[in-house]
Order: sequence, then structure tokens, then C-alpha cells
Amino acid sequence: MNDQLEVFDFEIYTKDPISGVEGWDIKYIRAFGSDLNAAKKVLQSVPHFDCIITGTASYNGTTLNENERRHFESGKLWYYTDGKLVN
Repeated sequence: MNDQLEVFDFEIYTKDPISGVEGWDIKYIRAFGSDLNAAKKVLQSVPHFDCIITGTASYNGTTLNENERRHFESGKLWYYTDGKLVN
């Protein structure tokens, strides 16, 4: 696991899973990447991703807690920021 990954928080829209209507729901996502562009690419793997509403500056050097470390070591580079590591 690369501890030098930068952390970015995003607010995104998702599409309706049935109709595909854009702007259906808002999700808050924490994504890790080597830079902002890499973190934005990670968002493409969020189910029903539509578009980015907002994104924060990075928290470079953030230390992963034990749950995050296990999550990211399994190859997952994002999670919902409601505390559930679900992807």
C-alpha cells in the first residue's frame, strides 16, 4: 500500500439505477489517488456515477486508519463517507 496517496473528498451525482436519469442522488465520496486527476478517474468506478458537484483540496500525507488500510490494500480506491466501506 502506498501511504503517499492523496485523499480527496467529492460530492457527486449518481444516475437512477433503473431509468438512467442523471442527477438522481447525491453521494459523498472519499477517493485516493496520486493527484486530483487520478482521484477523479477513480470516481468512474462508483456505481451509477454521473458527475462531480464539488471536490476538495487534497489531504496529502493523511495516514490511513486500520479499516481504510485493509480496504485500500484489497485494491479499492474509494468509499462512501457515511463511514461504510462498501465498494
